[in-house]
Amino acid sequence: MTESEHYLRGLEYFNNGDYDRAIKDFKTALKIEPDYRFAKDKLYWAYCNRAAKYRGEMGLDLLNPDYAKGRTKELNLAIADYTEAINLKPDEISSTYMCRAIVYNMKGENEKAIADLEVILKIDPNDATAKEFIELMQNPVSQPPEENEVDEKKSREEKKAAEKLIKEAKQGDARAQYILGIMYNEGEGVPQDIAKAKELLNKAVAQGWDAAKDILDEIKAAELKTAKQGKAI
Repeated sequence: MTESEHYLRGLEYFNNGDYDRAIKDFKTALKIEPDYRFAKDKLYWAYCNRAAKYRGEMGLDLLNPDYAKGRTKELNLAIADYTEAINLKPDEISSTYMCRAIVYNMKGENEKAIADLEVILKIDPNDATAKEFIELMQNPVSQPPEENEVDEKKSREEKKAAEKLIKEAKQGDARAQYILGIMYNEGEGVPQDIAKAKELLNKAVAQGWDAAKDILDEIKAAELKTAKQGKAI
């Protein structure tokens, strides 16, 4: 098939909401013709739309503390897709950074969320939403302590999600390897195991899951920092 044929088939998948197949066809079209602007544009929006499906409907409730419970897998997939979209158009559309910032915040990764919001403010210094979001994270509204039953339910849900991901990762699923690698790195839903995290992330990279490279870079930077601190003592 030619690049145009892949693009047209991908467009049909895109219009039907089948973003997995659409992304595959748009990427193939770009491999054949790297300067195919229409394929690049649609690939960007396919990543954004699929990420929105993973993220779910949130409206304007940016700091809902209950929304992310038990949804680690979906939120990591959303971050991965927003990252792919940003890599395609890093300086063009600030809304993608906002979307990723929201998901980072939902996971409690506020430093990463603020970093994305600061990119928005470089693009548009007058963006009121970005400024307000940063203010809300830096001065959060205090929340009542969670009940033990809620914590236990969250733990069970994370364990169940981890078991499913482990099975998928063993079968060679790159997305599962990526998400599970993050979970092992953070000790979220599974015991923290940096060596296992790196193993899974490297497998994901080998299958073309480029977002895993960013996590590996973060792990390497953290290891170097720890090593330097050890020498200084």
